[in-house]
Amino acid sequence: EIEKESCGDPGTPLYGIREGDGFSNRDVLRFECQFGFELIGEKSIVCQENNQWSANIPICISECGGRFKGESSGRILSPGYPFPYDNNLRCMWMIEVDPGNIVSLQFLAFDTEASHDILRVWDGPPENEMLLKEISGSLIPEGIHSTLNIVTIQFDTDFYISKSGFAIQFSRESLPLSSGNQITIRFTSVGPITAKGFHFVYQAVPRTSSTQCSSVPEPRFGRRIGNEFAVGSLVLFECNPGYILHGSIAIRCDTVPNSLAQWNDSLPTCIVPCGGTLTKRKGTILSPGYPEPYDNNLNCVWKITVPEGAGIQVQVVSFATEHNWDSLDFYDGGDNNAPRLGSYSGTTIPHLLNSTSNNLYLNFQSDISVSAAGFHLEYTAQCGGAMSDFSGVILSPGFPGNYPSSLDCTWTIKLPIGFGVHLQFVNFSTETIHDYLEVRSGSSETSTVIGRLSGPQIPSSLFSTTHETSLYFHSDYSQNKQGFHIVYQAYQLQSCPDPRPFRNGFVIGSDFTVGQTVSFECFPGYTLIGNPALTCLHGLSRNWNHPLPRCEALCGGNITAMNGTIYSPGYPDEYPNFQDCLWLVRVPPGNGIYINFTVLQTEPIYDFITVWDGPDQNSPQIGQFSGNTALESVYSTSNQILIKFHSDFTTSGFFVLSYHAYQLRVCQPPPPVPNAEILTEDDEFEIGDIIRYQCLPGFTLVGNAILTCRLGERLQMDGAPPVCQGSVVQFHCKKGHLLQGSTTRTCLPDLMWSGIQPECIPHSCKQPETPAHANVVGMDLPSHGYTLIYTCQPGFFLAGGTEHRMCRSDNTWTGKVPVCEVPDDVFAQNYIWKGSYNFKGRKQPMTLTITSFNASTGRVNATLSNSNMELLLSGVYKSQEARLMLHIYLIKVPAHASAKKMKEENWAMDGFVSAEPDGATYVFQGFIQGKDYGQFGLQRLGLNMSEGLNSSNQPHGTNSSSVAIAILVPFFALIFAGFGFYLYKQRTAPKTQYTGCSVHENNNGQAAFENPMYDTNAKSVEGKAVRFDPNLNTVCTMV
Repeated sequence: EIEKESCGDPGTPLYGIREGDGFSNRDVLRFECQFGFELIGEKSIVCQENNQWSANIPICISECGGRFKGESSGRILSPGYPFPYDNNLRCMWMIEVDPGNIVSLQFLAFDTEASHDILRVWDGPPENEMLLKEISGSLIPEGIHSTLNIVTIQFDTDFYISKSGFAIQFSRESLPLSSGNQITIRFTSVGPITAKGFHFVYQAVPRTSSTQCSSVPEPRFGRRIGNEFAVGSLVLFECNPGYILHGSIAIRCDTVPNSLAQWNDSLPTCIVPCGGTLTKRKGTILSPGYPEPYDNNLNCVWKITVPEGAGIQVQVVSFATEHNWDSLDFYDGGDNNAPRLGSYSGTTIPHLLNSTSNNLYLNFQSDISVSAAGFHLEYTAQCGGAMSDFSGVILSPGFPGNYPSSLDCTWTIKLPIGFGVHLQFVNFSTETIHDYLEVRSGSSETSTVIGRLSGPQIPSSLFSTTHETSLYFHSDYSQNKQGFHIVYQAYQLQSCPDPRPFRNGFVIGSDFTVGQTVSFECFPGYTLIGNPALTCLHGLSRNWNHPLPRCEALCGGNITAMNGTIYSPGYPDEYPNFQDCLWLVRVPPGNGIYINFTVLQTEPIYDFITVWDGPDQNSPQIGQFSGNTALESVYSTSNQILIKFHSDFTTSGFFVLSYHAYQLRVCQPPPPVPNAEILTEDDEFEIGDIIRYQCLPGFTLVGNAILTCRLGERLQMDGAPPVCQGSVVQFHCKKGHLLQGSTTRTCLPDLMWSGIQPECIPHSCKQPETPAHANVVGMDLPSHGYTLIYTCQPGFFLAGGTEHRMCRSDNTWTGKVPVCEVPDDVFAQNYIWKGSYNFKGRKQPMTLTITSFNASTGRVNATLSNSNMELLLSGVYKSQEARLMLHIYLIKVPAHASAKKMKEENWAMDGFVSAEPDGATYVFQGFIQGKDYGQFGLQRLGLNMSEGLNSSNQPHGTNSSSVAIAILVPFFALIFAGFGFYLYKQRTAPKTQYTGCSVHENNNGQAAFENPMYDTNAKSVEGKAVRFDPNLNTVCTMV
């Protein structure tokens, strides 16, 4: 069966009523407004084939003015009622009833700005100048009766305050008629109190005769049917909705011998009954005496019964009773044992009330004192209804007769969760295709069609497997049939599987029956994979609407919580191999992050966790953790940390890291600076505090002398600590002079200066930049002009730039400034460093053995040993800074006090590498982070021969004091003519092993060379060119 297309629910106008509940193609919705409101727009709209309504829904408004002619009753509302009216209004309403009648006005609500916003009631048109009443304020006026058949109502507002306005009920009333040709009026006043008095109008009517009865007025709240008063004429009477006729329904004009013709009965009246039984599809219920106040001591019962299968909707037109004492109760059934929809008193009551069955029971009770205006209710039988009983009957409207045309009816059956509905069809007959019944299982938003039925055949039974079932019936404008008779019965459904236990998380909710929803949450550190909420589906087989979710420890993620836990991937299972996970933890600015490893069991060295103090890997590194130990107190200085976990191809493990945010307040203490005094107020450095550095005598301060604790991207000192160097002299020549000799000289412990005393030689070429740690020689070469030749001082190697530079004709230099640095492989594998460290003010010996070195990443692993312990260390050498920081990943001694303390503290060696002035070896010196530790100093001695003999990757030191000068073939004259002077300048530098060859530039080309790998005693040989310009004859000469 094909589901019908839908235009969607267009809604219901405010203060309006909608007829029809179908939203499918060709369905029609009709609209009307509540009493006193005018409908603006289309009265009906149609769902078209393009799934669009033919027009927008109309609106219901209370307009400023209007004309009512020939209407027996109606309502007038202030503009915008019940909301405040506008300022600067003048509204006019005219009510005109049939001649011989008057107009009665009853005020249901009244609230205007006193003395400024005024309502005037005129007897007739305003030009008659017959003002009946002028009203303002918030007191509800008494009723007003006109003396003419026309009443004009005028409402004027000023420019200022607005109130809620008014609601006026008007009705047509007939004038009293005497049976004789004269009347007597008697007026009596009692007591001293005076009043406004009265206004009496009379009107003569034709006399009767032997063949003509007297004129018959219309009863108040009713009407007369028939205008012939001759003998034999019959006049009928009927009352307005809500009233019943008290007296004869009809009177006849009879002849009276020898007298005037007379009516055979007295005139009836229209009264409001105290209760009654109502069986029509629509009707009116009024409080007794309405629109006058009801009496005391009333107990009225109304029973409304409409055809089975329909519901009842009550619209409250007006309502006012004595608060708390006079009440109107609504019961959703045939008596007061049915569920009570509500009990209402005062002026508070819903605008609409709906029953769930075809019966409604109303009970009004008033006490012994104080009455009010009462109430006016309108009810209609709704096509369809709502049912909640476990069994019941559904009939098409009018069954067993034919159903009406243009119906759109909806019945809903709502049972407790866990029950479905069995529908059995006793009778069924509709116009084929055009009139149909659609049965849906589920709530209106998620329901599915389980049957679309049409034609004369009785369908088979249907089973709805949800606790909500709806039946929608549509009939078009022609060919009505008998309809249907359906009996329904509830039956019990099963539950969905229990999702517990839920690994690494918990389930919220314990009811797993049909239609129920449970939700899932993970423990801190885990991420929910799947849907966070599942609903038990309806159907013969109980299943959840989605697969069960799971909680997993993921490989990385972005975290913004103030505290939390990070697990290794797959925890509590071991992490997989080949993992590279990144977690970025971000807390609000002004906070730092404290991290703590509660569990750490990884493969030592090869599987490790790195923490950076910032959002990326260019940020300062806090530490690197591996093995089965961890530093328990690590603090960031910024509001972000980056955590990276790496695992290789073998051996797994797991870790648990917890963190929490803390307020950044104090900078980390700065590291001690060798050969310097630190001047501070105290040992705690809060934001804005400063630190002053002062070098000891004989040392020069390089860097910032004052550091300040500042909060920027991170909380830290605003610069690096300075360095106190021994006396180092750098030489520069004045303009027009060139430097020859050593650019930098250091005062040695034997009170001798390193390097060669420089000279400043006059020359016309521009002054070139002077590189550090270099020696320079200048000479005139035939056909090449004045040339500068650079060599790095002992312990440094040429890391960039040009080894020789020639003065061009425009007085500029060829090539680039040379750069002399400590070699990258200073921490090559199997080298031994020996020295001492300061612990509690005393020097202690120590040895550092390099166990592995990765030239591409700078990773250094080493063993540090002293008299009572052995530490396995790891870190990354930053060659550009010549800096290495080593952290502990394993302590290979039995546990004792100092070892335990080192585990608890952020113990690390942090230092810089420099070459000894003689260039023979290197020094690694700095400070140790840890309580009671101070400076350390190590000197590289040589290879660990027990390891070195078996090493397949022998490292070699670099000393460029013996670096050869490689020049192009045209420079052979240099070797023979000027080289003697160059060697003389270098005579104080001992010859040592050479491990590389420099890159040379000139105006013609460039070449690079392989390392010839020769020993100290080797003679000059030629190196093979790896990359060269074919136009050049390039030779690398070893000296």
